[in-house]
Amino acid sequence: MVKPHSKDSVRNRFYASGTYLNQGGANGQGDLKSGLLNVYRSNTLNHFNFSYGALVYTGSYKRGMYDSLMNTPSKTFGGYGFNGSASVYTATRITDWRFGVDLSYIRESGQYLDFRRSVYGMPGVNASNQSHLIGLGVFTEFVTRISPSFNIGVKAFVNNTLSSPLKRDLSDETGSGHTVGSNISLGYKQYTVRLSGAFSGNFVNSASQLGLTYGF
Repeated sequence: MVKPHSKDSVRNRFYASGTYLNQGGANGQGDLKSGLLNVYRSNTLNHFNFSYGALVYTGSYKRGMYDSLMNTPSKTFGGYGFNGSASVYTATRITDWRFGVDLSYIRESGQYLDFRRSVYGMPGVNASNQSHLIGLGVFTEFVTRISPSFNIGVKAFVNNTLSSPLKRDLSDETGSGHTVGSNISLGYKQYTVRLSGAFSGNFVNSASQLGLTYGF
């Protein structure tokens, strides 16, 4: 979630963010593609900033060509949720260094949830029957204000699933709810472009994101 820099003239904004996500399944089995729209409010105070908002998403999951369990067509999914972020920061003349937490709640529906529930508990199948997901993460972030119109940011994060891990790949037996990743952001006036990469499940699952945010 984008937050205003401590040296920005406007330190309270609404943002609209669109994100494309591409995620690989465990050991390269299957893949997930989705789009997400997030609208939120961010506020920067002295040495503290926070954000809160709502989101919707939709996408599809396709099994890999060497799936030995069953030959299933692509499954669509979608849902909504809420997210928030809060951080403390120390500032220099041009750089904010932030330490904070991210929190999200996601509610899912669609064909893929129905499919997971239909095979849940079968021998040799490792799947989740949950329709909701709560995530909590910690992060550190550097945001450098090159000029009043341009900034660049680097963020490193570790996220964890608080509810039982949502195993999107039926052959994922890692049991890990942790995700480790980083992103780079480039901001120009009200626009911010973000590129992210992450790994989960003992580094056998990978994901990448490309997002565009507009502040108003």
